[in-house]
Amino acid sequence: MPSLSDRPSFWQRNLDKVGIGGAAFAALCCLGLPALLSIVSAVGLGFLVNDAVLLTLLIVSLAIALWGLYSGTRHHHQWGAFAIGVVGAISMGLSM
Repeated sequence: MPSLSDRPSFWQRNLDKVGIGGAAFAALCCLGLPALLSIVSAVGLGFLVNDAVLLTLLIVSLAIALWGLYSGTRHHHQWGAFAIGVVGAISMGLSM
């Protein structure tokens, strides 16, 4: 049985999920989803609606997601998810 020190940390296990969530948020804001834009403005984060901020958030989130997928690839020795993530990140980046 592996010890607690052998277990990956919270961030190592969930880095890809955090990155994908951030990228989805940025993409939905870029699309101008009315409900999301009104929520963002209501909580005082209206500056996020700026395209320069959203593009930066999207790039950083995609990089975090790819880093998380790559660390999972090193752990599980299966490249499928990372390859799909790279293709998705490239297509999302090119569509913006």
